[in-house]
Amino acid sequence: MQKNHKFVAVAVFLSVSLALSGCAPIFQKKKNPYLQVQLTMDQIQPNTIYVKNGTRFVKAAGVKPISVTSTNGRKTNILAFGKDITLVPDLYKGESLVFASKDAVNTVSVTRYKEVGWSAGFYSLTQDNDGNWDTEIERGTYENSDAFSQLKSQKNEQVRLKSINSKPILPDNVTDIGCVGVLERDKPYNFEYYIGTYYGKLSTVADTFFLKEFEYYSLENPEATKNGYTAFSMPEDAKSGWYYINGQGAFKYYDFEKGDRDLANVMMNEAYYTDAMQMEDAYSQKFSATLYVNFKEVSFSIAYDASQTANNNSDYTGETASMMGAIDKPIGGHVYAPDGTAYDMKVDGENDRLLLSLDEAMAGKWIIYVTPKNLIVKEPEVVSNITQQKVTTESKELIMADSNNVMFEVRYSGADEVYGVIIAPDGTTYQLENSDKKIGGEKEKVLRYYMPYVKGGNYSVKVYHYSETKIDSVEAVPNAANMESSVITVTE
Repeated sequence: MQKNHKFVAVAVFLSVSLALSGCAPIFQKKKNPYLQVQLTMDQIQPNTIYVKNGTRFVKAAGVKPISVTSTNGRKTNILAFGKDITLVPDLYKGESLVFASKDAVNTVSVTRYKEVGWSAGFYSLTQDNDGNWDTEIERGTYENSDAFSQLKSQKNEQVRLKSINSKPILPDNVTDIGCVGVLERDKPYNFEYYIGTYYGKLSTVADTFFLKEFEYYSLENPEATKNGYTAFSMPEDAKSGWYYINGQGAFKYYDFEKGDRDLANVMMNEAYYTDAMQMEDAYSQKFSATLYVNFKEVSFSIAYDASQTANNNSDYTGETASMMGAIDKPIGGHVYAPDGTAYDMKVDGENDRLLLSLDEAMAGKWIIYVTPKNLIVKEPEVVSNITQQKVTTESKELIMADSNNVMFEVRYSGADEVYGVIIAPDGTTYQLENSDKKIGGEKEKVLRYYMPYVKGGNYSVKVYHYSETKIDSVEAVPNAANMESSVITVTE
């Protein structure tokens, strides 16, 4: 019995001592840093974006875009996640993004990112003459990846990957952002590599999820609430996908209500815009320049004022200005040739100019896009002192009455192609198109442009051609192929 009393006394003494000492409970559970934190309304912080789900608020996942040069030579941004991918909150149709600020926020700029997939942490890989794939350890490997943790102590900044699982890395194995993939999540992979002349082997895992810059939007018309925050909704036609708000973080959006579909089968990369130029139209300033013949040694130049914006957002600072997109998209420019080929303009920051130089530029309408949309710019300059041949210009005035279904035609003879435009009475310019038909095995030498309705007035047709080419006729004729039939077919 005495032994039992001593045991109880010791146990009581220990528990009392622990309580009096003020020590934290020795069995306190460590917090998981990769679990989303659900906040109540009185816990949300100013100048921070949250996904609102019922009465709870989850902060957008903190991540910073990484600037890379894609394999096609164009600069773009990527996002990379490791274990922290679980912190990206889900936003469903009908739910809100909320933002509390002393400033009145009416617009939020959003970038959509496209899933690339899981890989081993390397990005910006480029192939060298030996067939190896090169990148920098510090600026070409995701900092939270296992690969980076193993290689970061190397003195040489460059790593050259030779193989994966004893097989050569082929161009088809490398994505356009320069990562090896797509690999299976958390599966082990073995790389052979060189750092300088040192040969090594790396056993690592596919622990990095990559996304690349995809599309651009603006969230507008927020709902003011009495709760101290502004609520933004995704557009009714927004697609499911990954979205990023500048200076805030990332979230996933699903274009259906919670519980309506299996998330495993949702398409996250379905394009909203039908092509690149339609997307550029949405978030860029647009200019055009028409070259009436082929030119050599052509330079495109646009001057801008980086100190001001067309929508003066000087009232906004810090996170608010960044989120609203005052300079949300970096200063830049893209030029599209008449055949759809895209070129990046070089940013000359010292002289506040966007520049593009081409050895040769084809005849036709060139489209120039400049970002951000609120940057103050001057009209583009297109300069060339060298034409490929001597050019002849011919004009013909056509006086038209109000008409339906009219085809404008320019017929010519000679070896060289011809370029032409129609200038309507209101100044609108229409480009005549070369026929793609063949007659007797040879291309039909005619330019055409169809108008379903012609408003009466003076139409000027200008034709540009080389001296060896002859213009045979310029006319506007009824286009019977597009006229509605007056015959009514009766069916039982």
